[in-house]
Amino acid sequence: MPLQLRGSGSPILLFVGCVGFGENASRITESSGLARGHEESSIWTHNDGANIGEESGDPHIYELDPERGNIIRKVRLPVVNDDWEDISSYREGGKTYLLLASTGDNNGIRDQYSIHQFVEPYPEAETITNVKTLKYSFSDGISRDIESIAYDPGTKKIVLITKRESPPSVYTLPMAFDGNKVLHPELVGKIDVFIKPKFIDRILHPFVGKYTNQPTSLDISKDGRIIVICTYKHIYVWERDVRDSLIKTLSTNATIKNIGVDQFEGVLVLGNKIYYTAEGSEDLYHTTIK
Repeated sequence: MPLQLRGSGSPILLFVGCVGFGENASRITESSGLARGHEESSIWTHNDGANIGEESGDPHIYELDPERGNIIRKVRLPVVNDDWEDISSYREGGKTYLLLASTGDNNGIRDQYSIHQFVEPYPEAETITNVKTLKYSFSDGISRDIESIAYDPGTKKIVLITKRESPPSVYTLPMAFDGNKVLHPELVGKIDVFIKPKFIDRILHPFVGKYTNQPTSLDISKDGRIIVICTYKHIYVWERDVRDSLIKTLSTNATIKNIGVDQFEGVLVLGNKIYYTAEGSEDLYHTTIK
């Protein structure tokens, strides 16, 4: 059902709840992105990249029950998890497609990044064989860590938001999955809306407290009307006039919800709820929109 907004158009975020991943929770140790599944009846997530001493990370994506939180199944991909940071989905030709972003670069050393596209494995597949890849690099030669990507149904492009730049930059890419070409994202603007880290957060949360203004996941509702970004402390929500550009909307005031400090790295709009996850947690959190 569509999100119910009131007043001047600002969504109101109500209570926060959560459900656990269930008996197989140990499979998801670093949930780093969320995407809508088949007919919005499920959620897809994945683990982050390789840990210290590992050549690559977990090559599976996981389907979750949004109501119970439990893992429905895991599906293996034929691509290396070198640093998967976000996942998104869209509908086309009666099918649901998933976009998996190999765009992380904590150390700023990569000269090329990838976004993988494949049809959602529904209903019972345990492996995926047909994957197309979009490769990109930045035209100025600078490496950029990106943990926030989403498909924008308004422009039919992929949106990317940098993590470590201040203020973060917003780029777009065309839906051109030709692994033989290397594309250059188009810079469409910057967004300077994120609340700066508090001194108390730096003290109480030394690992992530100083990074609470960095975007770590992005989602755009399937009708393009709601844009959501999460950081290590807040969820930012915008209602978008579909006639407006993405950057115009992101330049306006957002509804902001403090969700406490943690390594939140996945966010998703599904129905009248916003779901989010944190690395190291076995819970699927949600907040209701009115």
